Amino acid sequence: MSKKQLMLIAAGLLGTAVFTTASAGSDGNKPKQDQRPTPSFSTLDKNHDGRITRSEVPHDMHALRRDFRSYDRDGNGSLSRQEYQAYLHKAVYRQLP
Repeated sequence: MSKKQLMLIAAGLLGTAVFTTASAGSDGNKPKQDQRPTPSFSTLDKNHDGRITRSEVPHDMHALRRDFRSYDRDGNGSLSRQEYQAYLHKAVYRQLP
């Protein structure tokens, strides 16, 4: 496994911990009623090829559709599971080399 892959995995794990902690508001772990849960990688990967293309991203996920190319770190036109995790955990992603 390459250093880049290890960093993306570590960032995903760290981001999950940060996200879980940050999402617990004053009312405990209850999510805001106006927010829908973010779809999982498997849900978005409609053709089950292990990649998410921009056409597989729902239109209501405006930020991901708009910034798709910036999260496509290897520039192959699709997001790997690690690249999608980077999108989910933007604060950690910005700190990656």
